[in-house]
Amino acid sequence: MNKQHEVVPQTEQHRIECAIDTALLNADILREQVAELEAALLAETQAKHEAVEALRRVVSGEESDDLSKLVLGILSKHEVAE
Repeated sequence: MNKQHEVVPQTEQHRIECAIDTALLNADILREQVAELEAALLAETQAKHEAVEALRRVVSGEESDDLSKLVLGILSKHEVAE
């Protein structure tokens, strides 16, 4: 069983200060998590735009080494993500 150590505040003022400190720490953690989620969402959005661009080029009948490299790059990223 995992025991947590907790300092027992001696006064109401100290309890309030501890609660504020805890809230500020939690806010920092949430800000970090939001930043990580924003970065992941941006990467996902960019990957989808890249995939749509490749599909548009394929559907238009383009055949080029550049397009082949783009498609292979998308596929390799997808395989790593799975």
